[in-house]
Amino acid sequence: MKSKAALQVEHGGPLVIEEIDIPDPGPNQVTVRNFASGVCYSQVHQLRSPGMPRPMGLGHEGSGVVTHVGKEVTHVKKAITSSGTGRFGGPTGTSH
Repeated sequence: MKSKAALQVEHGGPLVIEEIDIPDPGPNQVTVRNFASGVCYSQVHQLRSPGMPRPMGLGHEGSGVVTHVGKEVTHVKKAITSSGTGRFGGPTGTSH
């Protein structure tokens, strides 16, 4: 699956919109199709830090609909509307 993501590729550089690969969710993960997401102030600090790995994906506060559910997930089902914060698994913007 592919998705567009706001990324900072190099420290001090602009945000760019790039298409990234979204892996299938692991057994304890879900995939959410975001309708909207926000950048928290902690991420603004990370953008300014030269020590943070790049590329850096932004916008972990979001709302959307669950599209894929890992086989061990029991508390969420497909097509359920979701909102909250996600955890990005790495600098490429993969979300869990």
